[in-house]
Amino acid sequence: MESIHQQRILRNVAEDMKTPFLRILSQAQLGKITQEVDLGFIETTADAALKMLDSFIISTQVYNGQQQLALQPVSVAAAMYDTTQYLHRLAQLQGCELEVRAPRSVGLAMANPLALQAALTGLGYSFIHALGKKTSKRQIIIFTAKLTKDGVQAGIFSPELEMPAEALHQARRLKGNARQSMPGVMQGSGAGILVADTLFEAMDATLKTARYRSGGGLVATLLPSHQLALL
Repeated sequence: MESIHQQRILRNVAEDMKTPFLRILSQAQLGKITQEVDLGFIETTADAALKMLDSFIISTQVYNGQQQLALQPVSVAAAMYDTTQYLHRLAQLQGCELEVRAPRSVGLAMANPLALQAALTGLGYSFIHALGKKTSKRQIIIFTAKLTKDGVQAGIFSPELEMPAEALHQARRLKGNARQSMPGVMQGSGAGILVADTLFEAMDATLKTARYRSGGGLVATLLPSHQLALL
């Protein structure tokens, strides 16, 4: 059962990997004609694809029990800022703008730093590809964290994206069986979302859809840490 689960996610990852490789191939073919190659474009596209693959590898190791996720107090806000730095160039290339909304009062949550970073990267990657170049208008993607009675709610949303309640259930059902796991919601296979789903589950959190005053997204509530964050 475990291998089937990961094989299905691998199919989604493979579908999503076609896009960056096709873009790099297209740039190389164009370079043969124009004698000019946009090395920045190639580097950014390849780097983002590698980060997505790294996230998948971590989720596979966790799911198969090859890597234990020791939970420790982690700054969710810091992890989100790091993620926006990792994905900044890809977002720019795709016509997206990344923001973090995480007040200092959020404090720390119990998570595994490596898994949390990989989960956030997967979510960001999928949202960028879902919204990138959708219109000439710059698309806003927001990483958000807030303190609730159950812990620290961490997630991602966009004013430009509608996320129906059944969208995530549908993605889980279609995992590995369709080119688009969230048809009508986002382009691509949504591999990054499925990877994040696996990693949050391993950290005792459940990924859920969320509606905002404007737009929609995905959130997971991490257990609170009673250790004070350093000011």
